[in-house]
Amino acid sequence: MWNLTIEGKGGTLRLRSWLTDPTSAACQTVISREVSPRDTAMLVVLSLCGMMKRTPICLHPKRGGRDEMKALSVKQPWASLIAGGQKTIEWRSWRTHYRGPLLICSGKTPDDIYFEFDPDEARQKWPLGVAVATVELVEVRPFDAKKDAEAAMLDEDDLPSVQGFSWVLENPVAVPDTPPVRGKQGLFEVTLQPAL
Repeated sequence: MWNLTIEGKGGTLRLRSWLTDPTSAACQTVISREVSPRDTAMLVVLSLCGMMKRTPICLHPKRGGRDEMKALSVKQPWASLIAGGQKTIEWRSWRTHYRGPLLICSGKTPDDIYFEFDPDEARQKWPLGVAVATVELVEVRPFDAKKDAEAAMLDEDDLPSVQGFSWVLENPVAVPDTPPVRGKQGLFEVTLQPAL
């Protein structure tokens, strides 16, 4: 049996294996290293699929044995462009004091530009209503069109008419198999259930 855990404040990934009892002398640490963004994405997927005994460092323990991760819904194709690293700033009309790992989920309703492409190709490239990536939210600052428009993938004609905020995203890692996630408005939490 395998168990992936995050241990310690520094964030060390430990992959352990045992036959029956995880406290026995037969328990062996196979991998022990610092956590990378790719590890975070892998652990999130395993958690969403119920394949882990414990959940990763980016999750916050809650009462009742549940764990939750901060998430943000973004319309397609922009969610997948964040996952691919092409879009590094997300414009929002509101700010948050939260900093740290963030699960990017695609909304069920895409942006209008989505319909300019072949429907079958769009559905395959930009799936709706799923987890597409993990990122690090490193900064939230007032939006500066001259400085941020290109990274936010906003053309001059698309610039917002109201002052908003630039959410600066780093270390994007695409989530494989795009598990379904029910999105919500604002910054929300996705509950991950550890395996039984």
